[in-house]
Amino acid sequence: MKKIANQDSFIVYYAQSDCGYCHDFDEILSEFVPNHPITIYKVLLDQEENATPADNLARVRNYFPTFHVTPSVYYVEKGIFKSDLNPESVEITKDMLEAWVKNNHLENL
Repeated sequence: MKKIANQDSFIVYYAQSDCGYCHDFDEILSEFVPNHPITIYKVLLDQEENATPADNLARVRNYFPTFHVTPSVYYVEKGIFKSDLNPESVEITKDMLEAWVKNNHLENL
């Protein structure tokens, strides 16, 4: 990942096009992002060229060992994984997103 190699700070969101929870999270983001100075990069794992799902899983886990399900959201600070929003047992809610952004001071990122 170029952004990690460049020691950038950023938020990345991993999704799949057939993931219902991802579609729900997209709706939350469409309301949240316009009202907050934040950029979230979305990666659709099933639309990456020349890669199987297993390839993509291995690639993501190289950088984010907690990755297991979609949607998963990660905060990287200066090229180092700092925090995730990756609840395995529940879907991501607007309140969870707001708290995660606030707790990690991600506004203006």
